[in-house]
Amino acid sequence: NIRISDEIKDVILTVNYVAVCGVISLVGITANVLNMIVFARLGLNDAINVSLLGLAAGDICSLVAMFGDSVCFNPAFQSTGLPVVLSEVQYVVSGWPQVCFIRVTSWITAFVSLERCLCVTIPFQIKTVVTRRCAKLFVATTFMFVAVTSLPEYFYNQIQWKFYPERNRTLLGIVPVMRFEELAGVTYFINQVVLQCVAFAVIAVCTCLMIVALNNTTRWRQESAKGNSCDISRKDKRMVKMVSLLSTWFIVAYTPASVLFIVMVFKPTFHPSFNYNLFHITWSVSYLLEGCNASFNILIYLKMSTRYKSMFAKTFL
Repeated sequence: NIRISDEIKDVILTVNYVAVCGVISLVGITANVLNMIVFARLGLNDAINVSLLGLAAGDICSLVAMFGDSVCFNPAFQSTGLPVVLSEVQYVVSGWPQVCFIRVTSWITAFVSLERCLCVTIPFQIKTVVTRRCAKLFVATTFMFVAVTSLPEYFYNQIQWKFYPERNRTLLGIVPVMRFEELAGVTYFINQVVLQCVAFAVIAVCTCLMIVALNNTTRWRQESAKGNSCDISRKDKRMVKMVSLLSTWFIVAYTPASVLFIVMVFKPTFHPSFNYNLFHITWSVSYLLEGCNASFNILIYLKMSTRYKSMFAKTFL
């Protein structure tokens, strides 16, 4: 077991959760509200706008939960003397909700990757395969499915009064309810390990297929077209760059969390109820990456989407 002192843990969590995550979450909430307004104004007749609007909504929810983490780990809040073990209660109140909403954004990102892949591989059939109604149904179903499959974790990890010998006090903390242990374990494994790996696989495969298809299309256009070949090639490369950047950044940002979830499955003591300082430190680093991914997509849209940039300027400038 890796032992980390409480003093080191407190310093790291204060910097990561309170300072950095607090600022990132507020910036990200603002940015995604702007995203939702722009995509709504662009019109929801296009499936991609529906999906990106749902993605922004999921990011807002996860960032609100992240801000809750920042509050829970704030030393000023912890010194109020509330009869609560914040490092445990935080897991139920804000930590787990953030995980759930991140799972929502993972699947919507996978859906967007699939839709863009189909746009390149079967451009003439895409309008009948991925419709506006299909996108709306997928986004709504994703929110509901993740919510339902995440409930057993709340049945298992309940907030109750318990005695802490090291503090000689009875405080509110997490008490595992053993009769729900098996159910929580099964749904946890399916939701946080299997489905997350599937989402990663869909994003990676679709991105690779689209890059290959776009490169083939670019070569064909360069050979067949004369006057516009340079412009088309430049536009295709720009699309490849945008998709590659979005997908790569997503995978980099969420890989640490996926690894931690797998560790939690095979090492049950890696859990906040065991006062694992290592648990909170590793998750604080993971949250930083996830928060950056959820907050800064707006920069990619502004840089690489002409329609988004035009509507953003028309709306806010």
